[in-house]
Amino acid sequence: MFQLRQLLAVLTLAFAWAITSPAAHAAGEIAVVDFQKALDEVKEGEAARKKLESLYEAKKVEISRMETDLQAKMAELEKQAVILSPDALQDKQRALYEEQMRYQQVAMQAEQEMQMSYAQVMDDLIAKMKKICTKIGQERGYTLILETGDQGLLMGAGGVVYSGGAADITGELITRYNQQNPG
Repeated sequence: MFQLRQLLAVLTLAFAWAITSPAAHAAGEIAVVDFQKALDEVKEGEAARKKLESLYEAKKVEISRMETDLQAKMAELEKQAVILSPDALQDKQRALYEEQMRYQQVAMQAEQEMQMSYAQVMDDLIAKMKKICTKIGQERGYTLILETGDQGLLMGAGGVVYSGGAADITGELITRYNQQNPG
């Protein structure tokens, strides 16, 4: 999926570059923006990360407590294994196995919830950023604004390897975003 998205992104970039005149490139009608940098630096992004981390911290405490309890029960079972009857040992092993499965489910669910929450928050922030970039592009007469950066949030991987003289509007995006969304 990502390879197809990357190929489409490269073809789109190549086409856009080919149809734009060299004079337009020199005039700066193409701009770049680094959404990952903007997400890291806008106030609302920082606040969202802190909120998500604090929510996940409570889950981590619960998961850690479950893990500690499970380890204590395993150690206790090892000590009792020699004195328990085979049936009693099997019953305790089964109960311990079930508890271990519950622990794994809780841990996996917490991780999935965290990832989904993070993705939703970041999607919302990026949607706001795209609107601001559109406004900047319209105001300045850019023909094309491309995403750059190592993460490449919109294209699955960084779509721009070299931007030469293209204007970088990331700083302006961060400033405008913080003005419109005090966080």
